[in-house]
Formats: sequence, C-alpha cells, structure tokens
Amino acid sequence: MAVQFPSTASVGEVAANISPGQWAVIVDEGGRPTGAVLPVTLSGYPQDRPLTSILSELPPTVIAPAEAPVGLLASSWMIEELEPDSPVIVAYPDHLSVWSGPALHRALASLAGEAELYGDEDIDDLAKSCEYREDDSICTHREHFVARPTEMPECPNPECLSDHDFTW
Repeated sequence: MAVQFPSTASVGEVAANISPGQWAVIVDEGGRPTGAVLPVTLSGYPQDRPLTSILSELPPTVIAPAEAPVGLLASSWMIEELEPDSPVIVAYPDHLSVWSGPALHRALASLAGEAELYGDEDIDDLAKSCEYREDDSICTHREHFVARPTEMPECPNPECLSDHDFTW
C-alpha cells in the first residue's frame, strides 16, 4: 500500500515517514493523486523542498480506479504517454497503490490490442506536467486530462513565467 502525502509536504517529511521501496503518492489539496515517487528518487533533493516543486520532474502518471480492466489501459491513448518509469496509481475505495516497472510493462504488452474488455469503469485520468521552459526556469503546473486535448489549454502558470499554453 502506498502512503499519501499532501503536495505541500517536504521531501524530508516523506523520508521520515516512509519505508524504502514504499511509494509516496502526492495528492493535491482536494486529495486527488497527482504523482508517485519512491524514496530513493527523493534522496538527491534538499530536505526542505516541497513535493509540489518536484511534480514537474516526475513522469506522466495514470490514475485508475481499481475496478477498471487492465486491458482498457492497454488500448487507451494514455499508453502512448507513459514513460518507462511512469507509475499507474490504482485507486481503491479505502487506499491507493502503485503499479510500475517490469510487472506493469509485461501486463500492458500482453494485453495490447486485446479486443474484448470487461468491467464498466473507465480510465480517464492522466496527470502530466507542463513542459514549458523559459531561460533556466520550468513551469511546475501539473494538469489532469481525461483525453488528449486537440487544442492546449491556457496554463495557470504557477511560476509566473511568460503567459503560455500548457506545453505537452
């Protein structure tokens, strides 16, 4: 089971409250998962750095209800957005877990192109960071998408960079 941390928590808070190999799921102010990270990944960051500031450095993350069929992800547009180290956060009614690594990739590869899907839950949540860069700064906004947008939305621009659309 993964441990949830608010995005305002610091790297040090996560390090002090999680076991090696256990996933930390970063949740926004509404409790919605926005990313997941292993403690070893955090070891290179300053202890006082807030988790919200590292979201832009995390790979795209799929958030899926536990009832959703795995084949649905394998045939979804989201599969193209996953990077080798992208996690899938699985939302159960009472907890979150994280699926990643070789087990995830084997399952998705074996189901790719499967025509028949079972279950009635949709996987409609991809958390992705804006990739807009300006000089030595990077936008830190993390957005949730239910579909790949044909036209990029305006980015809320939390770093106060030049006005820009969300950069895929």
